[in-house]
Amino acid sequence: MIAVRMLSAILPPAPSAEQSSSGTLNAWRLAKGDRKTPGRVDGPHSFITIDLILDATLDGLGLAYLPSDQVEKLVQSGKLRGVLSKTTQPLAH
Repeated sequence: MIAVRMLSAILPPAPSAEQSSSGTLNAWRLAKGDRKTPGRVDGPHSFITIDLILDATLDGLGLAYLPSDQVEKLVQSGKLRGVLSKTTQPLAH
């Protein structure tokens, strides 16, 4: 087993009482075949924006679950690489 630091996103609070948002950590959506497992990440760092998560990932603080359109160029350039590509569902931004 390898210990890995995971980075997580904090879902923002709802802007109004009529809209629902938990203000909790975003779950990673993992899947293999028909088996889907949402997973809460318990890591040392949690962030409120994608940009902060991306910066932390680029600085080597841990793994992140980010929308593909936000990281596509960085993956193509070799600055980032997908490590759970076969088990993660696409994350829309």
